[in-house]
Amino acid sequence: MIRAINTTPKAHQIEFEPGQWTGYPGSKGASGVAERIVSILAAHDVFISAYLGHCAVLRKKRPAKLDLGIDADPLVIDRWRRQGSSSVTLLQEDCLAWLRSHAAQFDERVLIYFDPPYLLESRTAGQRLYGREMFTVNQHRQFLQLATNLRCRVLVSHYEHPLYMKKLRGWHVERIVSSTRRGPRMELVFANYDPTTVALHDVRFLGNNYRERELIKKLKGRWAKRFAAMSPNRRQAVREALDEAEQRHL
Repeated sequence: MIRAINTTPKAHQIEFEPGQWTGYPGSKGASGVAERIVSILAAHDVFISAYLGHCAVLRKKRPAKLDLGIDADPLVIDRWRRQGSSSVTLLQEDCLAWLRSHAAQFDERVLIYFDPPYLLESRTAGQRLYGREMFTVNQHRQFLQLATNLRCRVLVSHYEHPLYMKKLRGWHVERIVSSTRRGPRMELVFANYDPTTVALHDVRFLGNNYRERELIKKLKGRWAKRFAAMSPNRRQAVREALDEAEQRHL
């Protein structure tokens, strides 16, 4: 796990107040996209949002021991310094260079979420959207080379594109319909692990859509109420039965 972070003047540990995060391209804040991604995050002690932007996933998930946001754009970092939703360590850095220099410290307790500027040819509008762009295919190849060599948990967001389908072949893929200014698009989230077989970090948003999430929420409420009404001995018996069932499926 990360033992130390370069705390130069570019690094800030700040407690944020809730603010408005609308209108930023690719923030995943609409249509339940961020909630779907949060629901597949593997359990982690350290969460790194590379290409931070206005990352709704970071704002919506439960805090980790360390939540780190990296972006080369000073305007992005300044926005997070002024408004946000949780305690986040901010680094104004080239995220790939920073990750290369720290990669030897990463293990399965570290989860990195990459939400890079999508390939220009894959975008609905086909135009520049960000202060710091990744215009060339070679830039994306370099990014994917790093992502696939990391020894920690990794998630990558992008639209479907032959380069990503080739380089991330064999990874788990979640397909999520998102809303854009020009209509719905299919977002792909690639994971180098299977979310159905690992412990998850935050199960509040389980479900493929709002209706499923509400159903699970109601079921949890009913089960919790029944469990609370049991005698201490019965609660112990239920806990032991659940533990035994969990062990059988490990």
